[in-house]
Amino acid sequence: MNGEYDLYEIFSDHSIQWRSCVRGTQCALEALQEMAQQTDNECFATDLGTDEVIARVNEGPHILDDDGSSAN
Repeated sequence: MNGEYDLYEIFSDHSIQWRSCVRGTQCALEALQEMAQQTDNECFATDLGTDEVIARVNEGPHILDDDGSSAN
């Protein structure tokens, strides 16, 4: 696939920063792996056409509230 993908980084204060845009699924996955080696923060890639998250790296533990929803 030759779609376009945005790569983001999530910081400890839950802010999200756009890092780059790449073309092609394989390029997105490779760029995400490179990002994972440069930060301990969670990073993810989204498909620009569908807004679907295609991959995540450095995914930390998800803390759940009492009702089972994500506290992150």
